[in-house]
Amino acid sequence: MNVVNADLRKFKKAKVWRKEDAPEIFPTDGSWEWFKRTHRPELIKSGALVVRTGRSGDLVHTDRIGPVVQQILVTESLKRIEPALAAA
Repeated sequence: MNVVNADLRKFKKAKVWRKEDAPEIFPTDGSWEWFKRTHRPELIKSGALVVRTGRSGDLVHTDRIGPVVQQILVTESLKRIEPALAAA
């Protein structure tokens, strides 16, 4: 995905995004941190996550993060049920 020329106003602090837009998916900061650690390459390559150091905190692109998270969750869900489907 081409991440250059993004509208910088679309970036939001990741913790704010989690609390405002994804509390059902990530009910705690810890759940978001685990997901982010586990799927960091996909999130960064898609342009959905900008990792920053220090207290400033990471940023998410509000138009990109939702679809990427959904795709990851669907892929992970399919991995969990595929063995059960094959056994049926």
